[in-house]
Amino acid sequence: MKGLLYTLLLLETFVFIAQQKVDGGLDNNEISQQLSSGDRRQNPPQTNTLRDEASTDSQQYCHLSFSDIHAALRELTVTVTEQKANIRALETQLKEQQTFFLEELNKKSDEISNLTRSQVEELRKENRDREIAFSASLMQSNSGYVGPFTTDITLTYRNVFTNIGNAYNPITVAHNLFGLTGCSDTEKEQIYGTDGEVAFHSDFIRKKGLLTLPDFADFVNPSSYDGVYELSVSNLVICRNFLDRQIKAYNGSDETTEPPHISIYSKDDVNVGVENDLICHVTGFFPPPVIISWTKNSVNVTEFMNGQYRPNHDSTFNIFSHLKITPKEGDIYSCTVRHKAILGQTQTKTWEFSKLFQPFHSDGVNKELRSHV
Repeated sequence: MKGLLYTLLLLETFVFIAQQKVDGGLDNNEISQQLSSGDRRQNPPQTNTLRDEASTDSQQYCHLSFSDIHAALRELTVTVTEQKANIRALETQLKEQQTFFLEELNKKSDEISNLTRSQVEELRKENRDREIAFSASLMQSNSGYVGPFTTDITLTYRNVFTNIGNAYNPITVAHNLFGLTGCSDTEKEQIYGTDGEVAFHSDFIRKKGLLTLPDFADFVNPSSYDGVYELSVSNLVICRNFLDRQIKAYNGSDETTEPPHISIYSKDDVNVGVENDLICHVTGFFPPPVIISWTKNSVNVTEFMNGQYRPNHDSTFNIFSHLKITPKEGDIYSCTVRHKAILGQTQTKTWEFSKLFQPFHSDGVNKELRSHV
C-alpha cells in the first residue's frame, strides 16, 4: 500500500515538472522569489508602521522648529533695525565731525594765508628799493638837497618851503615854493610852483613833465626837473593806496568851504573883427572843483578850454578858463561859476564890447548886470 502511495506521489511530481517545462516553467530565481514571497506572506514586514512612526516624529520636530525659527527671525529683525539706527547715527556724527574739521582747517588755512601775506608784505617793504615820495632842491646846484623820503602817507603840501632866493637870483629875495599831489578815482594831479605860479606840471596823458613858466624865466634850469615826472608817478601810487583810508578818516567831518571870486578880461587889446581870447579867472575857492560855463548873447557856448587847478598861498585854488572870440559891436559874453560854497547858486561875470566905450565887466549872483561905465 505504501509503495503504491510513493509511486503515485512520484508520478504526480514528474507530471508537474513536465508541465512546467512545457509552459516555459519557472527558473530557479522565480522559484526562489515565490518562496520568498511566501515567506513574506507568512511574516509580513513592519515597514509601514515604522514609516508612520517616523512621519509623526518628523511632523512634531518640524512643528517645533518652525516656531523657533519665527522667534529667531523676529529677534534678528529687531537687531538689524537697531544696527541700522546706530549706523545712521554714526554717519550723522561722522558728517558733523567732517564739517567741523573742514571749517577748522579753512580757518587755519586763512590765518596762515593772511599771516603769510602780511609777512611777505613786510619783507617786501623792508627789501624794496627806496621809493621817492617827494624831494626838493632848494639851494644852488650841488649845495644842498632835501630828500628823497620814503613814506606810505600821501603827501599834499603847500607853502612848505621858504627859499631865501639864492636858487633863482643872487639878490636875496623871499620866495614861496609849493607842490601839490592830488588823486581820485578818475583824476590825478601833480604840480610844483613858486609864488603862486605853476613852474612844472606832470602830463599823465603824454607821460612826461612840462615846464609851464614863460620863456623869459631863464633863471630856471630845466635840468633841475629831471626825474620829477617819475616822482609824480610814485606819488600817485601812494596817493591812491591811501585814498580809501583818507575818505573814511574824514567822512562826516565838517568841511571848510570858500566861495569863488571871478574876473573876466581879454588877453589882448580888443578890435572889431579881430580874433582874441577872453579869460575868466576863478580864484579863492575851496575845495575844488568848480563848474564853469560861458554864454554869448545869452546863448550857451562850448568852445572854451579850462586850465588846471592851481593852489594859492592861502591853501585855496584858482583856475583859468579861455574862450576864443571875434568881437562885434554889442556882443555880450558871460562866465558863470557853480561851487558848493555858494549853496547851489551861481556867480556870473559879464563882458560887453562897444566901439564907443571900453569893454564893460559886471559882477552878479544868479543874474547878469549889463550897463556901461
